[in-house]
Amino acid sequence: MSNTLIAEFMGAVVGKKIVAFPDIKLEDNLGIISNNRSFEDLHYHSSWDWLMPVVEKCRLDSRCEHDEDIFWDAIHWALEECSIENTYDAVVRFIKQYNKNK
Repeated sequence: MSNTLIAEFMGAVVGKKIVAFPDIKLEDNLGIISNNRSFEDLHYHSSWDWLMPVVEKCRLDSRCEHDEDIFWDAIHWALEECSIENTYDAVVRFIKQYNKNK
């Protein structure tokens, strides 16, 4: 899985065992508010609630308003399929390409 790649794209600082979200306070199932998560606590691959803010950031960072962006298009079509697996995979491909072009 590429959850840590996505977390970094979203501004998290990834350490050896912990992913810290400096600007975000997250609540866990016990109601504990923190900005740290373990790698196992990242649910981009299985939760639309986690994945959709990433999709939104991909949309804002894409060049699709100015140029054709095949990586954004893949996300768009995966969303139309309502497939979290395909959307997750397309987001990972988008981020990898985005990181290459930075």
